[in-house]
Amino acid sequence: MEKSACLKLLVTPMPVVAALVLAMGCERVSQPSNGAVVQEMPEPQIDLSVDWSESQRSGWYSLMEELEIQELVADLSSHHQPSDYVVENVNVITMQDDTPLLNHAVVVSDGKILAIGPSADVVVPDGAEVIDGGGRWLAPGLTDMHVHNLESHSQHILNVVMGVTTVRDLDGFPFLLKMRDAAAENLLFAPRMFVSGTILNGSDFGGYARKIDTVEEARDAVREQAALGYDFIKTHNSLSAELFLAIVEEAHAQGMDAVGHIPVPVRVETAVSSGMRTFEHFKGYIVDSALTISDEDYVAATDGAEVWNTPTFTTYLNHLRGDDATRVLANEEMMQYVPPAMLQRWKNHAAQDVDQVTVLRQNIYPMSRQIFTELRTLDDAKFLAGTDSGSYELLVPGFVLHEELRIFQELGMTPFEALETATTNAAVAMRQDGEFGVIAPGAAADFVLLEQNPLENIENLQEIEAVAMRGIWIDAAERDQILAQLKDAIARSEARISTAGPVTASDFDDYMTRLAVLKDNGFVYRDHYLDYAASMYEYVGRPNDAERIHAMKTDSDFGFSWFRFE
Repeated sequence: MEKSACLKLLVTPMPVVAALVLAMGCERVSQPSNGAVVQEMPEPQIDLSVDWSESQRSGWYSLMEELEIQELVADLSSHHQPSDYVVENVNVITMQDDTPLLNHAVVVSDGKILAIGPSADVVVPDGAEVIDGGGRWLAPGLTDMHVHNLESHSQHILNVVMGVTTVRDLDGFPFLLKMRDAAAENLLFAPRMFVSGTILNGSDFGGYARKIDTVEEARDAVREQAALGYDFIKTHNSLSAELFLAIVEEAHAQGMDAVGHIPVPVRVETAVSSGMRTFEHFKGYIVDSALTISDEDYVAATDGAEVWNTPTFTTYLNHLRGDDATRVLANEEMMQYVPPAMLQRWKNHAAQDVDQVTVLRQNIYPMSRQIFTELRTLDDAKFLAGTDSGSYELLVPGFVLHEELRIFQELGMTPFEALETATTNAAVAMRQDGEFGVIAPGAAADFVLLEQNPLENIENLQEIEAVAMRGIWIDAAERDQILAQLKDAIARSEARISTAGPVTASDFDDYMTRLAVLKDNGFVYRDHYLDYAASMYEYVGRPNDAERIHAMKTDSDFGFSWFRFE
C-alpha cells in the first residue's frame, strides 16, 4: 500500500485503526496514553527454514500446536456442563465392598449422586434425562495421585476421556491454583485438581522448587503456601533431616498434610514418626543418592503406620531406550494423541545412548517391585495409584494410569484392590473420604461406564463407553468427537511442520490475537508457556507484544530459568 493511504488511516478512531492497518498492509501503529498515534517500524519477516535453529523451529511449532489445543479445551469447557440425569440398567461398583449392585440406577443432580436403587424402583426426577446403561458396568471415576500439569492442556483432555476425573498435582504454582478453581467451577474441562505447594528442597532446580536453607525459611515457606491456599506441602530429596522435620511440623500446625519424597538423609522410620502422609516413588525405601535399596528395616517401620505409598511404577517408561522405547512409541492407540512437536522430543529422548545414570534409573523399577512385594506382607500396607505424567517422556496422560493399575494386578493385587488405589484409597489419603472415589449418595458424580466388569480383570477399565465428571456426562459419541477434535488439532500441527514455510509478521499477529482472545475469556495459561512465548517475541524484536504476553501471567514473578526461546 502507498504510504499516503496508510497515513489517511491515522485519523481513524482507535481501536478500528489497528485492524485496518494490519489488513491493508501498513506499518503497525500504537497509541500512547495521550491519545496520539505513533508509527512503528514494520515487524521483521522471519524465515523459519533459514534463520532459525532446529530447537527454535521446534519451539515455534510447540507454541502453535499448544495454542490449537488450548482453543480446543476452551471450546470443550464452554460446551460441557453438568446436567441432571439417571443412569439406569447398570451394574454398580460402589467400592464400599466388592459386590456389584446388579441392574441398578444412579440419580445425578447438581454434580452429585442423589440416589441409588434398583432400576425398577428409582423415581426419575422431573426434567432429568434417562440414560440406558445397557447392562454395562458403572465404576467410580479414577484418581491419578501423582501428576504434573506442566506440558500441555491435552493432559486435561486425555485424563478425562480415559476416566481420570481427579488428579493430585505435586508441584504447585499459582497458575495451577487458578486451574484448580476453574475446574471446580466447571469453567475448565479438566479433572478435579488437588495441588501441593511448590516443592520445598535444598536446591531450586531453576525455579522448579523453592530452595530452603534454614528452619526459619522452612516454616515461612509453609505458612506462605498455606495462606495461598495450596492443599498440601511437598518435600523433596535434598532437605536435611532438621529442615524436613521443621516443614512437616509447621504443615501440621497449619492444618495441612506433608507429602512427597523422603529426603536422602531421612530414614523411613523418621518420616513415618513425623506424620508425613504420603510417600512418593518409594524414596527412602530406595536410597536416592545411590539408587540402591535401603538397608533399613523399612517393612517394620511401615507396619501399622497411617501412611500411603505411591510407587509410580510407570515411570519405568521414561527410562526405556532403543528397541524397548520404540515399541512404546509404536503404540498408535496412545501416541496418536501426543502433539507432534512433543512426540519428536520423546523420540529424541528414546534414541539417547544408555549411559551409566540411565542404567541405574532402569534398576528403579525392579527395586520398586521388590519393595512393593515386601510391603504387601503387611496386613495394613496402603497404596495409591500415581504416574508422574505431565513432566516425563513416554508417559501418555490418562492411558498411563491404566498401566499403573495393570502392574498392581500383575504384582498380586486383586482387581478390586487395584481399583481401590485409584478410588477410595485416593480419597481417604487426601482426607476426602466419601466425597469422590465411591458411588454413594452425596458423593461426586464421577463415573466410568464400562463394557466389561473390571472386578474380573482390571484391564477392563480401558473399555470405556462413557465418562461422568462432576456431573458432566460424556457419552460414547461425545468422547469419540473429543478425541477426533484433538487429532484434528494435531493434524494441523503436523501440516504446519511438514510445510516448514517462512514465519511472517502476520503469523505473529495471528498468534497474538488468538492468545489475547482466550485470555479475555478467562482462560488459564501455564505461566512458563507464556514466558516462552514472550521470549520468542523479544527475540524477533517485538518487545511490546512480549510485555502484553507477560501481563497474561497469573504470577509475574514465576518462571523457569531454563525455559526460554533462544
